[in-house]
Amino acid sequence: MEPKQIKGGVLIIGSLLWQDGSTNEPWDHVRSNWRKQYIDENNPIKVKVPIRYGRYSYNTPLPIKINKVGMGYPLTILGHSNFTNELYTMVLSKAYDTSEKLGTAFVYPLKQDIFTLDDVKANVKALSKAEGIYINDTTYFRKKWGAISVWINQNRDSDLKYEIINLFQNKIANPDFLEKFEGFKGDPSSILNEDGTLGLLDIPTVDPSQQQLIDNLDFILTAVTVPKNKNEEVKKYPDFDQIGKFAQQDVRRYFQNNHKNEIVTFDDKKINEKYRLV
Repeated sequence: MEPKQIKGGVLIIGSLLWQDGSTNEPWDHVRSNWRKQYIDENNPIKVKVPIRYGRYSYNTPLPIKINKVGMGYPLTILGHSNFTNELYTMVLSKAYDTSEKLGTAFVYPLKQDIFTLDDVKANVKALSKAEGIYINDTTYFRKKWGAISVWINQNRDSDLKYEIINLFQNKIANPDFLEKFEGFKGDPSSILNEDGTLGLLDIPTVDPSQQQLIDNLDFILTAVTVPKNKNEEVKKYPDFDQIGKFAQQDVRRYFQNNHKNEIVTFDDKKINEKYRLV
């Protein structure tokens, strides 16, 4: 009997949607290449998900390209600026998993036909590389600061569904890792905990007009990052002022580019009213 094809997607909640390269190597277009090769960019599905600005990021020095002329030939030198760039990036949060606090993001269908667990792993690996989680060909599901996890459509059935669940439980459901998501205000348990199934995501909620599109997917992959306050000793999400002040100075324009691409949180309106970011 030939294996049955199943369908997958990827939930994108931040710069994976609009940034071409990684933050450390912007000249290497790993993200735009991933989008072209792995997802159907023409058919986004708008979803409501519990997102907020909640991971402190500190980039210094920022990588830059310097074009010079040497020995009569143009040269491109990979260098670094001395500019320190602080910002808060997007996280999934249990505290925002309520109807009035859900934000907006997008699910994109995978281009590749999925027949086997190896097909799933290949897509996890590619997403992991695009998100900077990949370490090597055997270690690419998680790092200290984040992981690739999965939402399973429990209304669709296949033998492969249970293989996928077991795969992610084996790779993600590490108690020490999951504890990093806990203890923040309003987040008593890890976002990687779907009805007691550790390592799986309990998302998404969908606009009713697009529900059928999600119903046709068997699974959705996404990158999940660990929340982090600037003061690492404090498990507290940043307030509006912390987010807004950093966003004003952010050379990546992370907040602004998310908003431009319709990735918004419940807090965006209040942040923008004070700091006029967009």
